[in-house]
Amino acid sequence: MRIPPPLVAALKTLRSAGGRPHLTGGCVRDWQWGLEPKDFDIEVFGLDYESMGRALAPFGPTDLVGRSFGVLKLRLDGLEYDFSLPRRESKTGAGHRGFVIAPDPSLTEAEAAARRDFTINSLAYDPLTDRLIDPHGGVADLKKKILRHTSEAFAEDPLRVLRAMQLAARFDLTMVPETVALCRSIRDSFKGQGARTLVLNDEAHHLFSHPDKAMKELSEADRLWDAGKKAEAVTKYKYVLGKNLSGIPGNSERPRVYQRVIDFDVDQGDLVAAQAMIEQAFDKQVSISSDNPGTKQLVAQVRAERERRELAERTRREAEAKRKEEDRIADAKRQQEEREAKKKADHDNADAKVMAGFDAPIQAAITRNFNLVGLPPRLSCTFLIRMVPGGEVVGVQVEKSSGNPVFDQRARDAVYQASPLPVPAEQRLFEKMRDLRLEFAP
Repeated sequence: MRIPPPLVAALKTLRSAGGRPHLTGGCVRDWQWGLEPKDFDIEVFGLDYESMGRALAPFGPTDLVGRSFGVLKLRLDGLEYDFSLPRRESKTGAGHRGFVIAPDPSLTEAEAAARRDFTINSLAYDPLTDRLIDPHGGVADLKKKILRHTSEAFAEDPLRVLRAMQLAARFDLTMVPETVALCRSIRDSFKGQGARTLVLNDEAHHLFSHPDKAMKELSEADRLWDAGKKAEAVTKYKYVLGKNLSGIPGNSERPRVYQRVIDFDVDQGDLVAAQAMIEQAFDKQVSISSDNPGTKQLVAQVRAERERRELAERTRREAEAKRKEEDRIADAKRQQEEREAKKKADHDNADAKVMAGFDAPIQAAITRNFNLVGLPPRLSCTFLIRMVPGGEVVGVQVEKSSGNPVFDQRARDAVYQASPLPVPAEQRLFEKMRDLRLEFAP
Protein backbone atom coordinates (compact mmCIF):
# COMPACT_ATOMS: atom_id res chain seq x y z
CA MET A 1 0.00 0.00 0.00
CA ARG A 2 1.35 3.41 -0.96
CA ILE A 3 0.88 5.70 2.03
CA PRO A 4 1.66 9.44 1.79
CA PRO A 5 5.03 10.16 3.52
CA PRO A 6 3.56 12.88 5.81
CA LEU A 7 1.01 10.36 7.09
CA VAL A 8 3.77 7.77 7.67
CA ALA A 9 5.66 10.36 9.75
CA ALA A 10 2.53 11.02 11.84
CA LEU A 11 2.01 7.28 12.39
CA LYS A 12 5.60 6.87 13.56
CA THR A 13 5.18 9.77 15.98
CA LEU A 14 2.06 8.17 17.43
CA ARG A 15 3.96 4.90 17.82
CA SER A 16 6.80 6.73 19.61
CA ALA A 17 4.23 8.26 21.96
CA GLY A 18 3.05 4.79 22.98
CA GLY A 19 0.14 4.39 20.57
CA ARG A 20 -0.64 1.65 18.06
CA PRO A 21 -2.01 3.34 14.93
CA HIS A 22 -3.88 1.21 12.37
CA LEU A 23 -5.32 2.05 8.98
CA THR A 24 -8.95 0.94 8.92
CA GLY A 25 -12.05 0.58 6.79
CA GLY A 26 -12.35 1.32 3.10
CA CYS A 27 -8.67 1.99 2.41
CA VAL A 28 -7.69 -1.52 3.58
CA ARG A 29 -10.63 -3.07 1.72
CA ASP A 30 -9.71 -1.32 -1.54
CA TRP A 31 -6.04 -2.21 -1.12
CA GLN A 32 -6.89 -5.88 -0.70
CA TRP A 33 -8.90 -5.67 -3.91
CA GLY A 34 -5.91 -4.23 -5.76
CA LEU A 35 -7.39 -0.72 -5.93
CA GLU A 36 -5.50 2.43 -5.03
CA PRO A 37 -6.85 3.78 -1.70
CA LYS A 38 -8.02 7.39 -1.91
CA ASP A 39 -8.93 8.06 1.72
CA PHE A 40 -7.12 6.94 4.86
CA ASP A 41 -8.79 6.56 8.27
CA ILE A 42 -6.59 5.90 11.29
CA GLU A 43 -7.62 4.21 14.52
CA VAL A 44 -5.20 4.70 17.44
CA PHE A 45 -5.03 2.19 20.28
CA GLY A 46 -3.21 2.76 23.58
CA LEU A 47 -3.50 6.58 23.81
CA ASP A 48 -6.16 8.81 25.28
CA TYR A 49 -7.54 11.77 23.31
CA GLU A 50 -5.23 14.37 24.92
CA SER A 51 -2.11 12.25 24.35
CA MET A 52 -3.07 11.67 20.71
CA GLY A 53 -3.58 15.43 20.26
CA ARG A 54 -0.20 16.27 21.82
CA ALA A 55 1.59 13.73 19.64
CA LEU A 56 0.05 15.16 16.45
CA ALA A 57 0.38 18.83 17.42
CA PRO A 58 3.84 19.28 15.76
CA PHE A 59 2.29 18.40 12.39
CA GLY A 60 -0.06 21.38 12.37
CA PRO A 61 -3.38 22.63 13.76
CA THR A 62 -5.77 19.87 14.79
CA ASP A 63 -9.53 20.08 14.45
CA LEU A 64 -11.18 18.91 17.69
CA VAL A 65 -14.78 19.08 16.49
CA GLY A 66 -15.11 15.29 16.90
CA ARG A 67 -13.80 15.24 20.47
CA SER A 68 -16.97 13.68 21.92
CA PHE A 69 -16.60 10.81 19.43
CA GLY A 70 -12.85 10.46 19.97
CA VAL A 71 -12.09 11.84 16.48
CA LEU A 72 -9.36 14.34 15.63
CA LYS A 73 -8.91 15.83 12.16
CA LEU A 74 -5.48 16.79 10.83
CA ARG A 75 -4.47 18.24 7.46
CA LEU A 76 -1.14 17.08 6.01
CA ASP A 77 0.11 18.40 2.67
CA GLY A 78 -3.40 19.49 1.72
CA LEU A 79 -5.09 16.18 2.61
CA GLU A 80 -7.34 15.78 5.65
CA TYR A 81 -7.12 12.66 7.78
CA ASP A 82 -9.36 11.38 10.60
CA PHE A 83 -7.52 10.01 13.64
CA SER A 84 -9.93 8.25 15.98
CA LEU A 85 -9.87 6.22 19.17
CA PRO A 86 -11.53 2.80 19.37
CA ARG A 87 -15.02 3.29 20.75
CA ARG A 88 -18.00 1.55 22.20
CA GLU A 89 -21.48 2.21 20.81
CA SER A 90 -24.55 1.60 22.97
CA LYS A 91 -28.04 1.64 21.49
CA THR A 92 -30.28 4.06 23.42
CA GLY A 93 -33.08 4.95 21.01
CA ALA A 94 -34.66 4.45 17.61
CA GLY A 95 -33.02 5.22 14.30
CA HIS A 96 -29.45 5.70 13.20
CA ARG A 97 -28.82 8.47 15.74
CA GLY A 98 -29.98 6.61 18.83
CA PHE A 99 -26.50 5.75 20.10
CA VAL A 100 -24.22 6.71 22.98
CA ILE A 101 -20.61 6.69 21.82
CA ALA A 102 -17.76 6.30 24.32
CA PRO A 103 -14.11 6.31 23.15
CA ASP A 104 -12.14 3.48 24.76
CA PRO A 105 -8.47 3.12 23.73
CA SER A 106 -8.18 -0.07 25.81
CA LEU A 107 -10.46 -2.08 23.47
CA THR A 108 -8.94 -5.09 21.75
CA GLU A 109 -8.59 -5.10 17.99
CA ALA A 110 -11.41 -7.64 17.62
CA GLU A 111 -13.74 -5.63 19.90
CA ALA A 112 -13.07 -2.41 17.99
CA ALA A 113 -13.63 -4.10 14.62
CA ALA A 114 -16.91 -5.67 15.77
CA ARG A 115 -18.73 -2.32 15.50
CA ARG A 116 -18.00 -2.15 11.75
CA ASP A 117 -20.95 -2.87 9.46
CA PHE A 118 -19.48 -5.59 7.22
CA THR A 119 -16.58 -8.01 7.49
CA ILE A 120 -14.93 -6.50 4.41
CA ASN A 121 -14.89 -3.15 6.23
CA SER A 122 -13.65 -4.61 9.53
CA LEU A 123 -10.09 -5.06 8.23
CA ALA A 124 -7.21 -3.04 9.66
CA TYR A 125 -3.55 -2.71 8.71
CA ASP A 126 -0.50 -1.72 10.74
CA PRO A 127 1.92 -0.26 8.15
CA LEU A 128 4.74 0.11 10.69
CA THR A 129 4.85 -3.66 11.30
CA ASP A 130 3.30 -4.72 7.97
CA ARG A 131 0.54 -6.62 9.81
CA LEU A 132 -2.93 -7.21 8.39
CA ILE A 133 -5.58 -7.45 11.13
CA ASP A 134 -8.59 -9.59 10.19
CA PRO A 135 -10.51 -10.74 13.29
CA HIS A 136 -13.82 -11.36 11.46
CA GLY A 137 -12.83 -13.13 8.22
CA GLY A 138 -12.99 -10.11 5.94
CA VAL A 139 -10.22 -11.25 3.59
CA ALA A 140 -12.00 -14.54 2.83
CA ASP A 141 -15.24 -12.67 2.08
CA LEU A 142 -13.35 -10.21 -0.14
CA LYS A 143 -11.94 -13.06 -2.22
CA LYS A 144 -15.39 -14.60 -2.60
CA LYS A 145 -17.01 -11.17 -3.23
CA ILE A 146 -19.40 -11.81 -0.35
CA LEU A 147 -21.14 -9.16 1.73
CA ARG A 148 -21.62 -10.33 5.32
CA HIS A 149 -22.54 -8.35 8.45
CA THR A 150 -19.86 -8.31 11.14
CA SER A 151 -22.11 -8.81 14.16
CA GLU A 152 -25.73 -8.75 15.27
CA ALA A 153 -25.20 -5.08 16.17
CA PHE A 154 -25.69 -4.46 12.44
CA ALA A 155 -29.46 -4.37 13.09
CA GLU A 156 -29.14 -1.41 15.47
CA ASP A 157 -28.62 1.07 12.61
CA PRO A 158 -31.32 0.85 9.91
CA LEU A 159 -29.30 2.91 7.43
CA ARG A 160 -26.85 0.03 7.19
CA VAL A 161 -29.42 -1.66 4.98
CA LEU A 162 -28.92 1.14 2.45
CA ARG A 163 -25.17 0.78 2.84
CA ALA A 164 -25.49 -2.93 2.07
CA MET A 165 -27.47 -2.25 -1.12
CA GLN A 166 -25.01 0.43 -2.23
CA LEU A 167 -21.95 -1.76 -1.67
CA ALA A 168 -23.55 -4.75 -3.37
CA ALA A 169 -24.35 -2.67 -6.46
CA ARG A 170 -21.07 -0.76 -6.47
CA PHE A 171 -18.76 -3.77 -6.18
CA ASP A 172 -21.03 -6.49 -7.62
CA LEU A 173 -21.16 -8.38 -4.31
CA THR A 174 -23.41 -11.23 -3.25
CA MET A 175 -25.11 -10.72 0.09
CA VAL A 176 -25.19 -13.85 2.27
CA PRO A 177 -28.65 -15.11 3.24
CA GLU A 178 -28.07 -14.32 6.91
CA THR A 179 -27.43 -10.66 6.12
CA VAL A 180 -30.42 -10.52 3.77
CA ALA A 181 -32.61 -11.92 6.53
CA LEU A 182 -31.24 -9.41 9.02
CA CYS A 183 -31.96 -6.53 6.62
CA ARG A 184 -35.53 -7.73 6.19
CA SER A 185 -36.00 -8.08 9.94
CA ILE A 186 -35.38 -4.37 10.56
CA ARG A 187 -37.49 -2.92 7.74
CA ASP A 188 -39.96 -1.53 10.26
CA SER A 189 -37.13 0.54 11.76
CA PHE A 190 -37.41 2.94 8.81
CA LYS A 191 -40.82 4.10 9.96
CA GLY A 192 -40.67 7.57 11.42
CA GLN A 193 -37.19 8.29 10.14
CA GLY A 194 -38.47 10.74 7.54
CA ALA A 195 -37.65 11.11 3.87
CA ARG A 196 -35.29 14.00 4.61
CA THR A 197 -32.96 11.71 6.57
CA LEU A 198 -32.72 9.25 3.69
CA VAL A 199 -32.22 11.87 1.01
CA LEU A 200 -29.45 13.63 2.87
CA ASN A 201 -27.71 10.44 3.87
CA ASP A 202 -24.63 9.72 1.75
CA GLU A 203 -25.52 6.06 1.36
CA ALA A 204 -28.95 7.01 0.00
CA HIS A 205 -27.25 9.31 -2.48
CA HIS A 206 -25.20 6.39 -3.79
CA LEU A 207 -28.19 4.10 -3.90
CA PHE A 208 -30.87 6.25 -5.48
CA SER A 209 -29.07 7.10 -8.74
CA HIS A 210 -32.17 6.89 -10.91
CA PRO A 211 -32.16 3.09 -11.41
CA ASP A 212 -35.46 3.07 -13.34
CA LYS A 213 -34.20 5.71 -15.73
CA ALA A 214 -30.92 3.83 -16.11
CA MET A 215 -32.72 0.64 -17.12
CA LYS A 216 -34.98 2.52 -19.52
CA GLU A 217 -32.12 4.35 -21.21
CA LEU A 218 -29.97 1.21 -21.47
CA SER A 219 -32.85 -0.81 -22.90
CA GLU A 220 -33.54 1.85 -25.51
CA ALA A 221 -29.83 2.10 -26.37
CA ASP A 222 -29.57 -1.69 -26.74
CA ARG A 223 -32.64 -1.69 -29.02
CA LEU A 224 -31.10 0.99 -31.25
CA TRP A 225 -27.77 -0.86 -31.32
CA ASP A 226 -29.40 -4.14 -32.35
CA ALA A 227 -31.35 -2.24 -35.03
CA GLY A 228 -28.09 -1.01 -36.51
CA LYS A 229 -28.59 2.58 -35.33
CA LYS A 230 -25.28 2.61 -33.53
CA ALA A 231 -24.73 6.37 -33.57
CA GLU A 232 -28.03 6.99 -31.78
CA ALA A 233 -27.32 4.10 -29.40
CA VAL A 234 -23.90 5.48 -28.50
CA THR A 235 -25.43 8.87 -27.74
CA LYS A 236 -27.73 7.22 -25.20
CA TYR A 237 -24.94 5.03 -23.83
CA LYS A 238 -22.81 8.11 -23.21
CA TYR A 239 -25.75 9.81 -21.50
CA VAL A 240 -26.13 6.88 -19.13
CA LEU A 241 -22.38 6.76 -18.40
CA GLY A 242 -22.12 10.53 -18.08
CA LYS A 243 -25.01 10.71 -15.61
CA ASN A 244 -23.54 7.78 -13.67
CA LEU A 245 -26.93 6.05 -13.53
CA SER A 246 -25.45 3.10 -11.70
CA GLY A 247 -27.93 2.04 -9.04
CA ILE A 248 -29.41 -0.69 -11.29
CA PRO A 249 -28.21 -2.66 -13.25
CA GLY A 250 -24.90 -1.64 -11.71
CA ASN A 251 -21.33 -2.56 -12.47
CA SER A 252 -22.17 -5.73 -14.40
CA GLU A 253 -23.45 -3.64 -17.36
CA ARG A 254 -20.64 -1.11 -17.46
CA PRO A 255 -17.95 -3.14 -19.31
CA ARG A 256 -20.39 -3.97 -22.13
CA VAL A 257 -21.53 -0.36 -22.48
CA TYR A 258 -18.01 1.07 -22.41
CA GLN A 259 -16.81 -1.50 -24.94
CA ARG A 260 -19.55 -0.63 -27.43
CA VAL A 261 -18.99 3.11 -27.10
CA ILE A 262 -15.20 2.85 -27.42
CA ASP A 263 -15.35 0.42 -30.36
CA PHE A 264 -17.78 2.75 -32.15
CA ASP A 265 -15.57 5.84 -31.61
CA VAL A 266 -12.48 3.92 -32.80
CA ASP A 267 -14.28 2.71 -35.92
CA GLN A 268 -15.43 6.27 -36.62
CA GLY A 269 -11.84 7.49 -36.28
CA ASP A 270 -12.67 9.69 -33.27
CA LEU A 271 -9.68 8.59 -31.22
CA VAL A 272 -9.90 11.60 -28.91
CA ALA A 273 -13.42 10.63 -27.81
CA ALA A 274 -12.42 6.96 -27.54
CA GLN A 275 -9.42 7.83 -25.40
CA ALA A 276 -11.59 9.96 -23.10
CA MET A 277 -13.99 7.03 -22.59
CA ILE A 278 -11.09 4.66 -21.87
CA GLU A 279 -9.74 7.08 -19.28
CA GLN A 280 -13.20 7.31 -17.70
CA ALA A 281 -13.50 3.52 -17.61
CA PHE A 282 -10.11 3.18 -15.95
CA ASP A 283 -11.05 5.83 -13.39
CA LYS A 284 -14.10 3.73 -12.46
CA GLN A 285 -12.09 0.47 -12.36
CA VAL A 286 -14.01 -0.91 -15.34
CA SER A 287 -12.14 -3.54 -17.35
CA ILE A 288 -12.15 -3.05 -21.12
CA SER A 289 -12.01 -6.23 -23.19
CA SER A 290 -12.47 -5.91 -26.93
CA ASP A 291 -11.66 -7.89 -30.08
CA ASN A 292 -11.36 -4.65 -32.08
CA PRO A 293 -7.63 -4.27 -32.98
CA GLY A 294 -7.88 -0.48 -32.91
CA THR A 295 -9.47 -0.54 -29.48
CA LYS A 296 -6.86 -2.97 -28.16
CA GLN A 297 -4.05 -0.73 -29.38
CA LEU A 298 -5.61 2.43 -27.94
CA VAL A 299 -6.35 0.76 -24.60
CA ALA A 300 -2.72 -0.36 -24.41
CA GLN A 301 -1.54 3.16 -25.21
CA VAL A 302 -3.81 4.77 -22.62
CA ARG A 303 -2.78 2.22 -19.99
CA ALA A 304 0.91 2.82 -20.73
CA GLU A 305 0.42 6.60 -20.56
CA ARG A 306 -1.46 6.33 -17.25
CA GLU A 307 1.30 4.14 -15.86
CA ARG A 308 3.84 6.69 -17.04
CA ARG A 309 1.90 9.52 -15.39
CA GLU A 310 1.47 7.52 -12.20
CA LEU A 311 5.19 6.73 -12.15
CA ALA A 312 6.04 10.37 -12.79
CA GLU A 313 3.67 11.48 -10.02
CA ARG A 314 5.00 8.84 -7.65
CA THR A 315 8.56 9.88 -8.50
CA ARG A 316 7.64 13.51 -7.93
CA ARG A 317 6.05 12.74 -4.58
CA GLU A 318 9.02 10.63 -3.54
CA ALA A 319 11.44 13.36 -4.65
CA GLU A 320 9.41 15.94 -2.75
CA ALA A 321 9.38 13.73 0.33
CA LYS A 322 13.14 13.18 -0.02
CA ARG A 323 13.73 16.91 -0.41
CA LYS A 324 11.66 17.65 2.68
CA GLU A 325 13.53 14.98 4.62
CA GLU A 326 16.87 16.39 3.48
CA ASP A 327 15.71 19.88 4.47
CA ARG A 328 14.63 18.53 7.83
CA ILE A 329 17.99 16.83 8.38
CA ALA A 330 19.87 19.95 7.26
CA ASP A 331 17.76 22.11 9.54
CA ALA A 332 18.33 19.74 12.45
CA LYS A 333 22.08 19.75 11.74
CA ARG A 334 22.11 23.54 11.58
CA GLN A 335 20.26 23.80 14.85
CA GLN A 336 22.66 21.31 16.44
CA GLU A 337 25.65 23.30 15.19
CA GLU A 338 24.10 26.50 16.56
CA ARG A 339 23.56 24.84 19.93
CA GLU A 340 27.13 23.54 19.98
CA ALA A 341 28.50 26.95 18.96
CA LYS A 342 26.50 28.62 21.72
CA LYS A 343 27.66 26.02 24.21
CA LYS A 344 31.29 26.59 23.18
CA ALA A 345 30.84 30.36 23.38
CA ASP A 346 29.35 30.04 26.86
CA HIS A 347 32.26 27.79 27.86
CA ASP A 348 34.80 30.23 26.45
CA ASN A 349 33.14 33.11 28.28
CA ALA A 350 33.31 31.12 31.49
CA ASP A 351 37.00 30.37 30.82
CA ALA A 352 37.69 34.06 30.24
CA LYS A 353 36.14 34.92 33.61
CA VAL A 354 38.25 32.28 35.34
CA MET A 355 41.44 33.45 33.61
CA ALA A 356 40.89 37.11 34.47
CA GLY A 357 43.86 38.34 36.49
CA PHE A 358 45.70 35.12 35.74
CA ASP A 359 48.37 36.52 33.35
CA ALA A 360 50.22 38.74 35.84
CA PRO A 361 51.04 36.00 38.43
CA ILE A 362 52.26 33.71 35.67
CA GLN A 363 54.39 36.51 34.15
CA ALA A 364 55.95 37.10 37.55
CA ALA A 365 56.59 33.38 38.12
CA ILE A 366 58.28 32.98 34.73
CA THR A 367 60.27 36.19 35.07
CA ARG A 368 61.75 34.96 38.34
CA ASN A 369 63.32 32.06 36.44
CA PHE A 370 64.47 34.12 33.44
CA ASN A 371 68.04 35.47 33.00
CA LEU A 372 67.85 38.90 31.29
CA VAL A 373 71.61 39.46 31.06
CA GLY A 374 72.94 39.98 27.57
CA LEU A 375 69.55 40.08 25.78
CA PRO A 376 68.14 43.10 23.96
CA PRO A 377 65.33 44.95 25.76
CA ARG A 378 61.63 45.03 24.75
CA LEU A 379 61.52 41.49 23.36
CA SER A 380 58.38 39.37 23.68
CA CYS A 381 57.04 36.04 22.46
CA THR A 382 53.71 34.23 22.64
CA PHE A 383 53.40 30.77 24.16
CA LEU A 384 50.77 28.09 23.89
CA ILE A 385 51.03 26.43 27.28
CA ARG A 386 49.30 23.13 27.93
CA MET A 387 48.65 22.29 31.54
CA VAL A 388 46.60 19.91 33.64
CA PRO A 389 43.97 21.16 36.13
CA GLY A 390 46.46 21.59 38.98
CA GLY A 391 48.58 24.00 36.90
CA GLU A 392 51.40 21.56 36.06
CA VAL A 393 52.86 22.35 32.64
CA VAL A 394 52.96 19.39 30.26
CA GLY A 395 53.81 21.24 27.03
CA VAL A 396 55.06 24.60 25.78
CA GLN A 397 54.95 25.75 22.17
CA VAL A 398 56.16 29.09 20.84
CA GLU A 399 53.34 30.40 18.63
CA LYS A 400 54.86 33.82 17.93
CA SER A 401 58.62 34.15 18.10
CA SER A 402 60.43 37.20 19.44
CA GLY A 403 62.89 36.91 16.54
CA ASN A 404 65.65 35.97 18.98
CA PRO A 405 66.04 32.17 19.32
CA VAL A 406 67.98 32.53 22.58
CA PHE A 407 65.18 34.65 24.11
CA ASP A 408 62.54 32.17 22.96
CA GLN A 409 64.41 29.18 24.38
CA ARG A 410 65.15 30.81 27.74
CA ALA A 411 61.52 31.93 28.04
CA ARG A 412 60.37 28.37 27.23
CA ASP A 413 62.69 26.91 29.85
CA ALA A 414 61.47 29.49 32.37
CA VAL A 415 57.88 28.31 31.85
CA TYR A 416 58.83 24.73 32.69
CA GLN A 417 60.83 25.93 35.72
CA ALA A 418 57.79 27.86 36.97
CA SER A 419 55.62 24.74 36.81
CA PRO A 420 53.20 24.25 38.45
CA LEU A 421 51.86 27.65 37.46
CA PRO A 422 49.93 29.68 40.01
CA VAL A 423 46.43 28.60 38.97
CA PRO A 424 43.48 30.31 40.72
CA ALA A 425 41.15 28.11 42.74
CA GLU A 426 38.42 28.40 40.09
CA GLN A 427 40.79 27.07 37.44
CA ARG A 428 41.46 23.91 39.43
CA LEU A 429 37.81 22.99 39.16
CA PHE A 430 38.26 22.18 35.48
CA GLU A 431 38.58 18.43 35.00
CA LYS A 432 40.45 18.39 31.73
CA MET A 433 43.70 19.58 30.22
CA ARG A 434 43.79 23.29 29.41
CA ASP A 435 45.58 25.42 26.79
CA LEU A 436 46.72 28.93 27.77
CA ARG A 437 48.03 31.54 25.36
CA LEU A 438 50.36 33.97 27.08
CA GLU A 439 52.47 36.81 25.75
CA PHE A 440 55.70 36.83 27.76
CA ALA A 441 57.33 40.30 27.85
CA PRO A 442 59.69 40.71 30.83
